[in-house]
Amino acid sequence: MMHILFAFSVLLQQEPSNVSAPPELTFVDPAEIRLTHSTVAMFTHCSRRFDPLGQTQTAVRRTAATVKTAGFPILYLHDRHNPDNPPEKYLYDDWQPTAFLRSDIGHFEMDLTAVNHVIVLGGFYGQCERATVSDAIRLWYRARVPHDLRLTQVIDGTFSVGQHIDSDDPYAKRIRAFHSELKSQHPDAVLTVEQIISRIDDADLVVDFLQRQHPSVPLDINIVMDVSGRITPVQVVDPEAPVLTFAYRTSDSLLRFEKPVVDWKKPVRRIAKRRQPTLEFFELQPNRID
Repeated sequence: MMHILFAFSVLLQQEPSNVSAPPELTFVDPAEIRLTHSTVAMFTHCSRRFDPLGQTQTAVRRTAATVKTAGFPILYLHDRHNPDNPPEKYLYDDWQPTAFLRSDIGHFEMDLTAVNHVIVLGGFYGQCERATVSDAIRLWYRARVPHDLRLTQVIDGTFSVGQHIDSDDPYAKRIRAFHSELKSQHPDAVLTVEQIISRIDDADLVVDFLQRQHPSVPLDINIVMDVSGRITPVQVVDPEAPVLTFAYRTSDSLLRFEKPVVDWKKPVRRIAKRRQPTLEFFELQPNRID
């Protein structure tokens, strides 16, 4: 894969990555960044403020190391508007990302015309991390670039309070019991997406659950899901249409994939799978908004 130069107009002054405490952060406005690599990783509010047991910490650190070793940029979206979420609560051990970005509810605005693969992790899965996913799609589609887009969500590095799970789902009680075990360790304990889907026995139900998180998408593109290599066409409109791939990988396999093989001549109509989450099921608290 071709590695191209990466440049942005603000110089970051940071301490070595082996420090035990975070350095004073220098935030970069996303509009000042010019991405020229094909892949970028975006870390949305990866913090003990929202993941108090640090269940995603290993995945956060592994993803940063993997992507950096591959020569791609890593961007840390910092929840700077939340005074209860200072830098020392973040789960990083590498404090030298390509940039620290100012973030508001996971949203960002930057030029993604050179990017065809966005890796996303953090949380919450149904809130700020979802906003990052949504913006990546919006910016890619708006630019009308002549290439497809792959969105890889790191399932062991993304946390949730159980949005998109309904109380009548056949796996709901199983996940509720596991979540209760975690909450016995900390009242605000979260679930990783990997923990959720590993407790769903049916592969089709896994796809159904993951699809509920998808933001609104254009009607004139092809959409496929790649769940650890299992390909499911979601919307096929035209063999020549651009392809959006919602991919799901663990942090030890996020850069290993092949282009999805689908019969692009066989139309598939997208059926909305998202339903309103049953908030009382996981007792979503007002102060949990990231």
